[in-house]
Amino acid sequence: FKANHPSHSPLPSSPPLFFKSHIMKSEEEKKKGGWSLSHVVSLIVLLFAVYYYLPFPFQTNDSSGNKFQLLELFANDTMNFKISTTPLPISSASVILKAILSKDRNGIPKELNHLYGMDTVSVQSVRDYLNEKRFQKLKNQLCQASQIQFCKEIVNNADPEFGLTPLHLAYQHGDKKTVSFLESIGANKEAIDIVGRKPLNMSFQNFVYNSKKWAKKSNRNCDIPVVEVKSESDFKEIRRLIGEGEPVLMRGVLPHLMDGVQLSEMNITELVDKFGDSSVTMGPVPYSDVFNLPHKVTTLKDYYIHHVLNKNNFPSYIFQKNDLVTKNGLLTLGDLVSKAFPSPELICPVEYGDTGSDSIHFFLGAKDSGAPFHIHADAANLVVKGSKRWLIYPPIQALYSGKHIVKWINEDFEKIPIDERPLECIQGAGDVIYIPFDWSHAILNLEDQTFGYALELLNRREVMWSLPRFFRTCQSNMEGNE
Repeated sequence: FKANHPSHSPLPSSPPLFFKSHIMKSEEEKKKGGWSLSHVVSLIVLLFAVYYYLPFPFQTNDSSGNKFQLLELFANDTMNFKISTTPLPISSASVILKAILSKDRNGIPKELNHLYGMDTVSVQSVRDYLNEKRFQKLKNQLCQASQIQFCKEIVNNADPEFGLTPLHLAYQHGDKKTVSFLESIGANKEAIDIVGRKPLNMSFQNFVYNSKKWAKKSNRNCDIPVVEVKSESDFKEIRRLIGEGEPVLMRGVLPHLMDGVQLSEMNITELVDKFGDSSVTMGPVPYSDVFNLPHKVTTLKDYYIHHVLNKNNFPSYIFQKNDLVTKNGLLTLGDLVSKAFPSPELICPVEYGDTGSDSIHFFLGAKDSGAPFHIHADAANLVVKGSKRWLIYPPIQALYSGKHIVKWINEDFEKIPIDERPLECIQGAGDVIYIPFDWSHAILNLEDQTFGYALELLNRREVMWSLPRFFRTCQSNMEGNE
């Protein structure tokens, strides 16, 4: 961090001469022992030298302070790299939501105990709790009366790479108090990031309204942006949409990717015959065991015969890691990321660190199986066989649920006012859907034997690796740098 801070001069190769002269002891002083006036002077000079020559964080009360501290406040309180089903981080809100849905009282803050036992939770209700904690830290510590002038000076400092300001992040989190406070000390509501987004755009409310309107006008079965992939020249539009943080359906992209034609010709029966002895965990939702829901560990062959070919009214689903089963999917989706995503500047390649083989799942399910609303890192979802119905919310409208998707649709969907319902999209075989970080989504399999792959991805903008204190490129881990 010190080396990247623009206000820091490099340390001198040796102490100044006056410093050397004061720290040298005479032979007479050494014999006397104890503290002499020379010792006291030496100590004072030493402390002065440390203060003068060492950069931030030792100097924090003047204009050379940390000019990115408001942005860092969001970074510190947003991500959790430890509690995840992949090596990729999940949001702090997601950690608490998992505790609520799994009925883990120890993981639920006392302020949110009223959510215990619920099967579907508004993500914003948890985010509001986190927002309040952040706001108190902002107002009473970072920008208290003695620091308010410095906060006014840095309130519009954007992150060096992506151009996001503290006000952008406050809107993104639905943090009304922080929005009001930042604007009161001079935050610029017209500031734009490198892809042209103003702070208000980070709520994605206009995006949702316009996307639904355009889909209806075009009479298409997908509310999110759709790119019909006819050739690799269409990847440019995909790259733009992902760069703007929007979900996108890549229609018919599979034949244009490495081993895509081979994958499209896959036979599910042959797949089951080949990997039938592999262990899988089946349940009403992915990772049912994590949420303390009914689940069963069985083999892929047993699941296929008894729960895909012979299903009940609420079919079980498997969403599973397996290096052998996912090998081809990882190769194909990795090719997509390298060709069509803003990588490595925004989205890290699949070969980055522990991502890749430990961040990809295969899924298989009968018609009416699927996944309820949930949130996680950026993800690319490829359907190889079958089709899916997607329900998608931007972060400030997000839901998290442990209810079987058919039950949620039957019991909850119709109760939602029409203008508050999620974006919808039908994904067919050969299509890929990209879902940004913390966009809530649920899926319903529309055909028996729906099969494909889901790959989670690391987004440098979301983990704020562009800030000097946290700076890392997507190459850092592969090169062994920290």
